[in-house]
Amino acid sequence: MKYKVNLLTVKETLNAQAINLPLFLNRSLLKEMGINLTFFFTFQNKCYDCDVLILNSKYFISHRWKGGRSELFYFLEKCREHVGRLLWFDTTDSTGACQFEVLPYVDGYYKGQVLKNREDYLRKYYGYRIYTDFYHQHYGVEDVEINYKMEPPEKRYLYKIGISWNSSLGDYNMYLRYLYKLRQLSTLFYFRTVKFTSPQKERPVNISCRINKKYHRRTIAFHRERLSELLMGHFGVSTEKVSPRRYFGELKSTKIGISPFGNGEIAYRDFEIIINGAALFKPDMSHMETWPDLYREDETCIFFKWDLSDLVEKVDIALKRKFYMSLAENAQAVYKKYLFTHEGHQEFAYRVKNIVERVLDTSIKER
Repeated sequence: MKYKVNLLTVKETLNAQAINLPLFLNRSLLKEMGINLTFFFTFQNKCYDCDVLILNSKYFISHRWKGGRSELFYFLEKCREHVGRLLWFDTTDSTGACQFEVLPYVDGYYKGQVLKNREDYLRKYYGYRIYTDFYHQHYGVEDVEINYKMEPPEKRYLYKIGISWNSSLGDYNMYLRYLYKLRQLSTLFYFRTVKFTSPQKERPVNISCRINKKYHRRTIAFHRERLSELLMGHFGVSTEKVSPRRYFGELKSTKIGISPFGNGEIAYRDFEIIINGAALFKPDMSHMETWPDLYREDETCIFFKWDLSDLVEKVDIALKRKFYMSLAENAQAVYKKYLFTHEGHQEFAYRVKNIVERVLDTSIKER
C-alpha cells in the first residue's frame, strides 16, 4: 500500500527540528516503504490532500497561531472533515504537560516520551509532571501561579496515546545555535554534523554537570539546586554554566556526565554527554517509555533516585571500578546505530510506517 502523508510543522524550535530532520533525511527510504511525505511550514488547503495529516503541536503555539482553544478545536474538526486521519505530535519536553484536550478531535496522539503505564495519565500531577508532583508531595515545594490548566484524559482515549521519537534524532554539537538558525532558513541545512569522541580518550575530569538552576517553576529548580549543592559538597564540583567551547571541551575530558530533569526528563545534555564519550547519569527514568531507547539502566546509563540519596555512592563506585567507559561505549553504539546505520534508518522508517498504518486500521476503535 502507498500512503500520502502531510506534516504541518515549524522550524523554530529544537524539538521541532528533531521531528523534521530524521523525516527529511529518511524520505527516500520512507518512499520505498510506501510513505510519500510532504512538509508544510504554513497552512494551506493542499495540507488536506493526504491519507494522514500530522500536526506538530509547536505550530499552534508559535507566532503563526493567534487563536485560542476554541479556534484550535474548530480547525481540528475541519481537518477531520477533509483528511483520512489526523495525528497530533506533542513535541513538548516531558512525559507530562500534555495537550489532552485535543484527544477527542484527533485519531492519534504521539509524544517522544510517555508514561509506561498509560493509566497513570488519569491522575492529576502537581506541576503537570510526575516528578514535579514528587517534589511537591515529599518536600512541600510549590510553584507560583501556573498559566494553564491541564485535565487528565478520558480513559476511553488512552489507546490513542503512542510514542513517536525523541529529540535524540536531532543534531547536537558546539555549533548547534548557528545550525538551528540556518535550518530555520532552509532545508538545505538538514544534514548531520555530529561527531563522536571516543570514551577511551584520556579523561582527567571525574564529573561534569553544567546546568541552569534559574527556573520560574520551583518544582523544577528545586531538584537542580539540591543536586548542585550535593556535587559541590561531596566532590567539589561546580555546576555553574560556562561557554559552549569550555563546556564541550570539559565533556571530552570527563568520565561521568550528570544530567538532571528540567522541563522534561530528556535533555539535550543527555545526547551531548553520550556524543562526547562520558558516562550518562540520570534520575530514575523507569516510569517512562521512549524511542530510540538510549536509557537502558546499567547498560547505557546509570539511574539515581529522585531524592539523590544514592547518587554519591553510585558515582564513587563507577569511578572506583572504572566501568564508566563501558557505559559510554554502549550508549554510543546504540546512538550511532540510529544516526548512521541502514539498520537504524530502517527501524525509524518502519516506525513511521507503523504509526501511519495503525491510525488507518479501522479495526482499532475507542474502548
